[in-house]
Amino acid sequence: MIQDAKRQWLRISLSVYETKLQEYNHQFQSILLNNTSLQGTSLLNDISRYVTYRTNEMKQSIS
Repeated sequence: MIQDAKRQWLRISLSVYETKLQEYNHQFQSILLNNTSLQGTSLLNDISRYVTYRTNEMKQSIS
């Protein structure tokens, strides 16, 4: 009887944990979706431009 109660409590705890994990994942996806656009350009494009800029800057400083 005690063993069954422990199993049931564990199932409930895992269910609550999985639900919270899904909520956090949904929040993360929502935040990511909202932040993928900065003034009409994608975040990836901004990062790519920055990396290209820094690479060219470093090449110029070497030569």
